[in-house]
Amino acid sequence: MNQRRRRPTGIRIDGQPLSASEAEGLADALTRARCTLGRRKGVVSVHWALRVAEGRSHDEVALAVMVESKLPEDELPARSRIPARVEATLGGRRRWVPTDVVQSIVATRRSAPIRGGHRAVVWGIRRGLVSAIRITGSVAEVFLCGHVGGPPGTMVSARSRDSSSTRALGPVARSSPPGDQWVDAAVVVGVPASVALALGRPHDQEPTAVDSWDIGVPVFATLARKREPVRSLIHGVDVRVRFSDGTSMRGLIELEHDLAIGGDSGAPVADVNGRLVGFVVGSNGSRTYLLPTKRGLNV
Repeated sequence: MNQRRRRPTGIRIDGQPLSASEAEGLADALTRARCTLGRRKGVVSVHWALRVAEGRSHDEVALAVMVESKLPEDELPARSRIPARVEATLGGRRRWVPTDVVQSIVATRRSAPIRGGHRAVVWGIRRGLVSAIRITGSVAEVFLCGHVGGPPGTMVSARSRDSSSTRALGPVARSSPPGDQWVDAAVVVGVPASVALALGRPHDQEPTAVDSWDIGVPVFATLARKREPVRSLIHGVDVRVRFSDGTSMRGLIELEHDLAIGGDSGAPVADVNGRLVGFVVGSNGSRTYLLPTKRGLNV
């Protein structure tokens, strides 16, 4: 069964439930919106997200228009103003879609200096968490954030939350280049399976692909400071984010809450069925941002 069509949508547009056929048209509608709204002066990006009103998210999708500086409408020239609603064709139906103008907030990578932690801590040039483990026979691949592992050849070590002993996993075999806009991941290969299993459960389920109709779906993050997974919601998808180190990333998943602190980079996030959704790459004080799993595993 195709998991991307595994369930009916539970979200609304313009006060009406969004049907499965309409959800199929969200990607095309977003492309058209980026060609119109995305070209206006000061717009950083356009993506689908839960509509926010009076500081609270609602079970309705909106086109989130991220801008460099959010100004009162009367201070903007007419050509730069974002309409409150835009027309979109979804599933053959014309719908009026609300827009949310969102101030672009610089996010922070959530790695930390190399020192102790509470989960399956891993470090190369910085400290973070093990993102995923893939075992084949007697050896394993261990995945982590690229800004944690460092360039190929960097020696990576790890320690499980239940052990005080540190184990060398080996050198980084592959990693995304610094500043890559699409991937922030690294992998150590040839790790003995017994060593990898001491760090956590291998992820043998097919990772789930997140699309626009997954907005509002609950997910669970495994973080450094918590013994139990922490619940949040998918707030937005295909999001562009700027980081405090001067880099930016595209195509990220945005969670409803800021869950991450220093040392949480790489933290795995799963859906209610335990399928990996993505890995933490940063947060900005109000939201957490994930690298989609399939991009991280294909480093």
